[in-house]
Amino acid sequence: METERTYRSGRKCRIGVGIVLAACIISLGFPGIVFGVQEPNDLSGSYYSASGTVTASGPCPAWFTVLDREGTDGGHLTIELNGCTVFDYEIITMEQGAPAGFLAILEPGDYFIVWDEDPGHGSNTDFTFTNDAYEVEDLPEDGNEYIRVSRPEHDDVTNWVVYRVTESGTLTVTNTGLSEHEAIRLTRNIMRFDKYDDVPDGDCRGPGQELTYTICFDNAFGQLLADAFIIDWLPEGVTYPQGAWGVEMGDPNDANEPPFTLLPPDPGYDPETHSYVWPLDDIDPNTAGCVELTVVVNDKAVPGGVLHNVAELWGTVWVSDPNDPNMLYPETLLVARATLDTNVCCYTGIVEELFVDQSAVNGNNTGQDWPNAFLELQDALNYARSSLCAQVHSIYVAQGPYSPGDNTWDTFEIPDGVSVYGGFPKGGSDFWQRNPTRYKTTLSGRIDDTTRSDTVVTMGDESLLDGFTVTESALDGQGIYASEVDFTVANSIVVKNFGYGAFIENCNAVFQWVNFRNNEADGIRHIGEGFTLTVENCWIRQSGRYGMYSLNSTPIVFNSILSESDMANEGREGIRMINPSNQPVLRNMTVSHNRAAGISLAGSVLPEIQNSIVFHNGGESLVGFSADQAAYYSCIEDANSVNYNINVDPQFAYFDPNNVRLSPTSLCLNASNPYLDYSSQLDMDGNPRVYGAAPDMGAYEMFCDANVSHEWDLNADGVINLHEFVNFSRAWLSHDPNDPAWIADPNLADPNLSEGWYEWKHKFNLDDTGSSAYRVDLADLLIFLEEAPWLWTACWRTDLQPEMMMFSFGGVQMKSMDSVISAKAEIQTVQKKSTQEQIHHLASVVVQLENLWLAEPDIQKAIEPDLWNRFMETVYQNLYELATEVAHKK
Repeated sequence: METERTYRSGRKCRIGVGIVLAACIISLGFPGIVFGVQEPNDLSGSYYSASGTVTASGPCPAWFTVLDREGTDGGHLTIELNGCTVFDYEIITMEQGAPAGFLAILEPGDYFIVWDEDPGHGSNTDFTFTNDAYEVEDLPEDGNEYIRVSRPEHDDVTNWVVYRVTESGTLTVTNTGLSEHEAIRLTRNIMRFDKYDDVPDGDCRGPGQELTYTICFDNAFGQLLADAFIIDWLPEGVTYPQGAWGVEMGDPNDANEPPFTLLPPDPGYDPETHSYVWPLDDIDPNTAGCVELTVVVNDKAVPGGVLHNVAELWGTVWVSDPNDPNMLYPETLLVARATLDTNVCCYTGIVEELFVDQSAVNGNNTGQDWPNAFLELQDALNYARSSLCAQVHSIYVAQGPYSPGDNTWDTFEIPDGVSVYGGFPKGGSDFWQRNPTRYKTTLSGRIDDTTRSDTVVTMGDESLLDGFTVTESALDGQGIYASEVDFTVANSIVVKNFGYGAFIENCNAVFQWVNFRNNEADGIRHIGEGFTLTVENCWIRQSGRYGMYSLNSTPIVFNSILSESDMANEGREGIRMINPSNQPVLRNMTVSHNRAAGISLAGSVLPEIQNSIVFHNGGESLVGFSADQAAYYSCIEDANSVNYNINVDPQFAYFDPNNVRLSPTSLCLNASNPYLDYSSQLDMDGNPRVYGAAPDMGAYEMFCDANVSHEWDLNADGVINLHEFVNFSRAWLSHDPNDPAWIADPNLADPNLSEGWYEWKHKFNLDDTGSSAYRVDLADLLIFLEEAPWLWTACWRTDLQPEMMMFSFGGVQMKSMDSVISAKAEIQTVQKKSTQEQIHHLASVVVQLENLWLAEPDIQKAIEPDLWNRFMETVYQNLYELATEVAHKK
C-alpha cells in the first residue's frame, strides 16, 4: 500500500511501507542519531536509555549520544575533550550489539572514540596502540559520509583511541588511555538521513541561479517516530523566493482575471532563522520519503566558497524514565543530521585582496571590499587557504577584538605568501590612513575566564603579520608560533601571553617594530641550527623568563631594548644564547633593568656587540664571555677600557625601566662606532641613527638637550597629563609608616595605607608640613594641581601635535582648570589661604574633577570606579568640613 503526502514546500513524494521510490530516496551513510539531546551539541542534564544517566557539561559533540559503556566493575568513566566533559554514566543504546567502528562525520574537527572489547582492555597494552595500528576506510572526502575504523586482525573489535577529523579528511591521534577500567564503543547509526542537490559534480552555482535541495529519510529503526519534522537551516548565501510576499500577474487578455494577485509567504519558511520546516506526521518503521526545496543563490554567496547546508530530523519517541526503568515517557529528540556543501562559482574573478570588519553587519560579508567585509578574520584566512578563486596576497583587518575560536587548538593560521594587516578604522580606509596605535586590532586567545588558545597566531611561509596586538595564549602555548617557514612580524604588540610571546622552530624569523611585553615565559624563543632571528627596533620587556632565548640559532639585533626580564625571579638572563650557529650581532641595543644578568653565552662562537649599553641589571652584565672579547664602542658595567668601551653610568634621563633615553650629560652620546653604515637604520623613536659626529650608544639617538625629562613626569612618558593624575589618585590617603604618631601608638597604624609608600607613593606627599606631613591628602592635591606643569612635553615627543595637546587632560576641561587654578600671579600654599579661599578653591577643584571623570574615557579606564568614588568622597568630606568650620565661626 502506498500513500502520497504533500509537504509545505508544495512538492509531492510517495511514502510506502517496504517500498522506496528511487526519485525520493538515497541510501547513503548514517548521520548521528542523538537521543536525549534537547538542543544540538548540548548534553547538559540529559538522560539516556534504560539503565542509567549521563551528566555532561560544555560543548559536547552530538555523536557522544551513540556511545555505550561496557564493563561490570562499577567504576566511573570521565571523558574530557575540548571542554566537553561526560562523566559517571551507564548507557545502553537502542542498537545494542551493533558492529563497532562505524561513525558519521559531522564536521572537520570533530572527535570520536573507538573502543576495545578485549577482556584485557584495562591492561597497559592498550596504551601502546597508535594510528598505524588501524585500518581507515572511506575517509570523509569526495562525498563519503562515514568512516570505518578497525584493528586489521579483528574486524569487529577495536582498542580505544581518540581521533580527530582534520580539514583534509585525514585522521589524527590526539589522546589515548582514557580509563583503566572502562571502554567505549561506537554503535552504528540507526535512521538513514541524507541531503543532496541538483548541481553536477565539479559544477558550481552563482548569484541568481537556482539550486534544488533534496532531503531523504529511511526509518530502518524498527520504532515509530511520532510527530516527526525536518528542519533545513539554509545558508546565508541562498534566498527562498516564496519566503516573502510575491505577485502573480494576471492575463491581460482576460477581462475576468485580476491584473495581479498577491501571494503570501510560504508558512514553512522562518525568516528570523532562515530555515524551512516540513511536518511529516508519524514515520512508521520501514517507511521512507523525501522532500525538496528550490532556492536562489544571492550576493552573500562567497565567490569560490561553499554553501554549507544543515538539515535535521526531529521526532518523538518513548524513552525510559531515569527514576523508574519500568516507566516510559515521550520525548522530542534530534534523530539525525545531514550536511551538504555546494560550490560557489568564481563570479567576481580572481580574488587577491580580502577585507575583515566586524562592523560590516549590513554587507554581504563576502570579504571582497570594506562594505561587504568578512566579519571574522578566521573566515578570510580559510577563504585565502581553500577558495578556488583565491590568489590572495593581502588581508586588511579593521579594529576590534578577534578570536581564533572556542577550542584550545584553534589558531589564526596565516597561509603561505599572505600578508595580514591590522590597524584600519571601523568601516575601513585607504592603506595610508591605517594606524595600529589608534585603531587597535587585537588577536586574543581568551576563550573564557580559565581557558586560552594554545597558539594565537601560526605563521606561514613568506607570510607577514603587521599591525596587531597578539595576546592571551595558554600557559604552555605562545602568542606566535612558526615551524620550518620564513616570516615577518611588524608594527605589532605581543603582550600578556601566559606562555611565550613567540616560539619559533627552524625558521628564519624577522621582527620589526614589535613590542613584546608581559609574556610569562620567554619574550622570544628561537630554536634551529643554521637559522637566523632578526630583531629590529623592538622592545622586549617584562618577560617572565628570558627576554630572548636562542638555541643553535643566530640572533641579529639592531636598535632594540631588552629590559625587565626574569620577572619570575628564576635567575634567567635578558638574552640567552646557546651554541649559536654563526656569530650573533648585537648593535645599538640597550640591555638594562633586567633582574638577572644582561647577556649570557654558552658555546664557543662569540657575539659581536657594538654601540650598546648593558648596565643596571640585577646580575653580571655579560656571562660566558667578556667585553674585551666581543664588545666595541659600548657602555658595559664592569668592562675594561678597551675596544673603545666605557664603564660609566649611562645616565638615563629617567631611572625608570619604561624610558632608557639618555640625558644631555651622558658620555654615551656621540660615542658609537663612526665607521659603520647607518644609512638604513632608525632609532627607537623613528629618527635617523646619526645625529652629530657619531651615533649615540644604545637604542635612542638624542637630537635635543633641553626638556629631555621632568621630575613631574612620573610615568616617564614624556608628557605631564592625566596619567600623572591617575597615579596620584592611586596614592590618595597613603601614609608614611614612620609617622611618629603611628610609632608612638601602633594601634593607629594601618599597613594597607602604608603599602608601597617607599616604592613610589611618597612622591605625592608634596606638602610635608602640619597634618599633611606623613600622608597624601587634600593639601597635596591642591599643590599637585597648582604646581605641576600640565601638558609639559619632552623634546623627543614629536608625535604629539600642538592642536591635540588640549585633550591630554580632560580636553576643554583641562584648559578651564588651568585658568581657574593657575591664574594667580603667585602660587600660595594651602596653609597661607584663608578658610574662605580654601573653600572656593576646593569647590573649583571638585567641579573640574567631576567633569574630568565624566568627559575623559581614559581616566575611567585607568582608575577603578570604587577607587575614584573613595577619592572624591574624601575631597567632598574636606569641603564639607571647611564649610562647617566657616558656619560655626559665623
